[in-house]
Amino acid sequence: YGPTECSDDVTHYVIAQPPEAMQRSIPIGKAIPNMQLYVLDKYLEPLPIGVSGELYVGGIGVGRGYLGDEQRTAEAFVPDPFVPQEGARLYKTGDLARYLPDGNLEFLGRLDHQVKVRGNRIELGEIEAVLSQHPAVREVAVVAREDVAGEQRLVAYMVLYQDSAATVEELKSQVKKQLPAYMVPAAFVPLDKLPLTANGKLDRSALPVPEPSRRVPEKCYVAPVLPLHRQLVEIWEDLLGVRPIGIRDDFFELGGDSLLAVRLFERIRQLCGRRLLLTSLFAGATIEQVARVLGEETQTETRAPLVVVQEGGSRQPFFYLHGEFRGGALYCRELARHVGPEQPFYLLEPYQFGDLAVPPTFEEMAAAHLEVVRRVQPEGPYLLGGYCNGGLMAYEVARQLHAQGQSVDLLLLIDPDAPARHRAVRRAISRFCNGISMSQAKQFEWFLCLQHIYRYLRFSHYRQAKNAELLGTARPGESGNVDSVPLSLRLKALVPKVETLRREYLNMYDWSASDYAPDLYPGKITFFWTSEEPWRPVGWQKVVKAKESEVEMHVLPGNHITSRTEHLPVLAERLRTCLSKAQTSEMN
Repeated sequence: YGPTECSDDVTHYVIAQPPEAMQRSIPIGKAIPNMQLYVLDKYLEPLPIGVSGELYVGGIGVGRGYLGDEQRTAEAFVPDPFVPQEGARLYKTGDLARYLPDGNLEFLGRLDHQVKVRGNRIELGEIEAVLSQHPAVREVAVVAREDVAGEQRLVAYMVLYQDSAATVEELKSQVKKQLPAYMVPAAFVPLDKLPLTANGKLDRSALPVPEPSRRVPEKCYVAPVLPLHRQLVEIWEDLLGVRPIGIRDDFFELGGDSLLAVRLFERIRQLCGRRLLLTSLFAGATIEQVARVLGEETQTETRAPLVVVQEGGSRQPFFYLHGEFRGGALYCRELARHVGPEQPFYLLEPYQFGDLAVPPTFEEMAAAHLEVVRRVQPEGPYLLGGYCNGGLMAYEVARQLHAQGQSVDLLLLIDPDAPARHRAVRRAISRFCNGISMSQAKQFEWFLCLQHIYRYLRFSHYRQAKNAELLGTARPGESGNVDSVPLSLRLKALVPKVETLRREYLNMYDWSASDYAPDLYPGKITFFWTSEEPWRPVGWQKVVKAKESEVEMHVLPGNHITSRTEHLPVLAERLRTCLSKAQTSEMN
């Protein structure tokens, strides 16, 4: 391997066996003498082994630049931060690569083949590299298609060896074992050969549209029998674009993801009048399982639900407040899998407000979570973690555990919500409403309305979710254009009814959190902040500077969202390290 800009030869690899006998693509190897190779993120920070990033080349072979093209030279040749020599530079190859455990580099493709699907940045070459490791795959190409307006999905096109008996399920399993769920293609299309351009390169525009009705032939189809089964099948087929769907087919294996799961459960609520937690899919993401849950005569009513992700294992249980009000914490399945099967992993769902006229205080909500934790593990030491608003809640749960004489070996706050972030809004409402003797319940409704309008106008992902609900009501056609919806319906989305606002748990949570002034925590706190949002720690300065607390800080690649999606393997690796460290210190 070697680009022209670096004197052509940069790496070498000794092939000790026939290529067809290798269980993966041939690595590009290690650097030749006097050359250095780095896999870096966009901040020129080295990435861990196994994590993909852009390949940079340093050393004596790096060229001076492009003759007569200063701008292009400045973009491709950057100062080398890893050597002391003045004037040393790195060449940005534009290639995607990762280091293997044996020190060799694996080439994954070009960075210009990066796509964004449902908010996740995806390197298509990384998926292709994983599929290429399967001995049955001769050639592979992965693309992001938008065959239906507004619905992008990943499709894998494969040329298999003639004597291969590999199934689609087998190939899909290969990807699921090594990559996050959002990187698993929704469709796998076998081809006799990949289409090429006149220059011999892949002609992506000539790749065929997958047949939406094609089922995986080797799966056993179980037809719906009960009326509820048939109603659920109709919903699933409409959302997933796959027909026919059996009652034992897995929602995620058919191409479902967290966003589609939200829409699925909203359709179920409209059908049955029952609001299910998305984490109920952990027990089985099939129509048969969902119908079983819906068919239960009574649902256990609890304000602070607990979900078991992984049981067993020899370690102390880890209790995680996932902080997801809309996505259902489905990312936690992948997180727990990466952390390892030996680690018991419990999710604490966000507080369920139900039909409460006014939410409880933040401290009362934390006390409800604490009670559930102590039912599972009556005595400490405890391992606690939380993400976003779940991080702030985990802090209060840990503080109350300490007040009860219990020890906490790990308190991990992952990009946590800032204390009292919306206090100014609530106090302004209180000052105005107290002057006209408005009840607390009415003040709460005003707060919900203002928070909704703020989020709708400020955050694109929130607005898109609301517009999707609006489009689902208005059915404007396949254009997906909100402007085609009547103005009266758009105004309803901007200022919906109070009953609708009460279903937005995040805004209800903000009411309680806005009045929360955390007491100092007399123990160690581990923070994970994100590299792309350095302003987020500001609200925690009082806690960080307090003498009573011992603070440890780490930085995750990405932002508030991508740190747990694109960079989930890094998050899992850091979490696994913290858990091992906490439990090792307890043993000592």
